[in-house]
Amino acid sequence: MMSEQQQVRRVLEERIKQFKAWSDTKPKATGRLMIRKFPCKVDLLEYRTTDENKQPSAQALLRVTFSNQRQIWSADMTLSFFTRTVRKAGYEDLKPGLYFHTKPESGEKPELIKSFKVIMRHRGAYEPADFNEWYAYWVQRVLKDAAIKCLFAHKTLVSDNETEVASYQF
Repeated sequence: MMSEQQQVRRVLEERIKQFKAWSDTKPKATGRLMIRKFPCKVDLLEYRTTDENKQPSAQALLRVTFSNQRQIWSADMTLSFFTRTVRKAGYEDLKPGLYFHTKPESGEKPELIKSFKVIMRHRGAYEPADFNEWYAYWVQRVLKDAAIKCLFAHKTLVSDNETEVASYQF
């Protein structure tokens, strides 16, 4: 019987492979999401994997675009897959799981938005089998979390033109 850590690692490694295949198709934005009470969409800007000895095992750069019905804003965040525990002096151990961070301007330290360390206990961890549903589940989960407020500190104005805002598709 596999330990929970082995199960988490196996599931994450499988999702990394699926994410790579999905990113190679140049997917459209994941739309019809909500951040706070605002409609939003999430675009995949970049996806990369590292060799087996490095952590995170994979990382995606995501752009969250949202509207408060007067303006359109965007902010970047990363989704990192850690398949093994990482220990750094002066930091909390990074357990296997999914980690969402802000993507600040160069030179600034990323801020942790939310981590899902033991994902086997969450309903969406290994279900559903469809990757698109799995991805949308975790992105929506972090967007609904109260900790998402730190992403707003890194937002940039895309448009404040009323016509553009009204016609923008989420």
